[in-house]
Amino acid sequence: MALAQSSSSCNGWSNLTDCLLLRVFGLLTSSKDVLRASEVCQNWYRISRDESLWKDLLQRQSCLKFQGNSAVSRPSSWFEEFKWIHLNTPVLESQVLKRHTDEVLHVSFSNDGKMLASSSKDCKVILWRMNDRYRFCEEDVCVVNFAEEYWDYVQFTEFNKNDTLLLVSGTKNMQHIHFEGEIIIFEMKKEEMLELQPIHKVVIVPYDIFGAWMTERSYISGKLEFAPSGVDYISLAELCLNHVDKMHESQTRLAQIMDYKGSSVRTPLVARPPRSQENDQFCLIFTHGTVTRIPHQIVLRWMQQKQSTSETSSTANIDTALWHTVEEHFIETNGHIIGIKLSPDHQFLYVNCRPWKEALDMKKVGTSFQDSPPDISEEMTLTCYSLATYEKINVHVGHQAFTGMELKIIMPMFGTDRQGANLPH
Repeated sequence: MALAQSSSSCNGWSNLTDCLLLRVFGLLTSSKDVLRASEVCQNWYRISRDESLWKDLLQRQSCLKFQGNSAVSRPSSWFEEFKWIHLNTPVLESQVLKRHTDEVLHVSFSNDGKMLASSSKDCKVILWRMNDRYRFCEEDVCVVNFAEEYWDYVQFTEFNKNDTLLLVSGTKNMQHIHFEGEIIIFEMKKEEMLELQPIHKVVIVPYDIFGAWMTERSYISGKLEFAPSGVDYISLAELCLNHVDKMHESQTRLAQIMDYKGSSVRTPLVARPPRSQENDQFCLIFTHGTVTRIPHQIVLRWMQQKQSTSETSSTANIDTALWHTVEEHFIETNGHIIGIKLSPDHQFLYVNCRPWKEALDMKKVGTSFQDSPPDISEEMTLTCYSLATYEKINVHVGHQAFTGMELKIIMPMFGTDRQGANLPH
């Protein structure tokens, strides 16, 4: 009789209604407990794969809120998303590098993955080299102190395509209204001892233009000039091309932007996706502001060389060709752009942004935000755009910001997953 009652009791548990069983599973705080419970019977296993259950578990364990943002793409399966995050999130600390004495602002890896350049508020760049055991050795480094260049701090580095040159960008004369910066190009000598030899430099205004490589031996800088009285624009920004093998004064103007809100061109990038290789074009990408001085709009300008003429060949320009715009496209983010990055294959653009708390209708915006930009959210988003269609592919959420408008740049970086897909970090 007791055995029969026990069997009946077990059948009762296995035959609980879906709604009640799902509520019981929802009280479990550990994914391991849910998976153990799924082994009881087929009915429990079926309920344990309910999408709402794993969405709730992921929300609780990651402190994320997935509702309320219609722009954020949902995974095809919350269970698979939970499993992927659980299996692929790094949990072991591999190495800590401690040569800097102040906050590290930016790191960049060489294209072959064997070197690392770090920039810091201690006004130093440190070039690290990986050894045969895939670790960076603190004895095998090159340290450059930019206090000797009267810099305030170093903010950005980027390797050229063949890892022979390093672009270093920093701030200087911060007490001046123009917030001047400078780019210095270093040649890397990678013999027994690492060495960085400066070979070219140019002033940038403002400092957060950063700079970008155009080719293996040429790079982009920028400058800003405030307009004289009597004109209807506030400032004139230029992006210029510099060549490391030419005189410092030799520049080719790539883009000129008149601004009416006191904004500046920032964070230029050069993209060469597959579509551009057919007709020798490239896409010049930069950010700026149209309703406020804060960068909130992305400009994608497809450019192509004109044939050289006797007039252009006699000038001091570093290239005998001039550039003309083939196509131009604008992406409005409705927020403060704090970083942009191309995918390694140049087919996608990733944008770090702090959205405005209330999206603005650009057609109705006047001049009220010129001096006082809209309030920005504490939430940061990472949005992926296709350079082929300009469409928004997906939006990643989860990071929180704790500073005001002075938060400048958080650059995305890329790693590789087990299938070889490029993933933002």
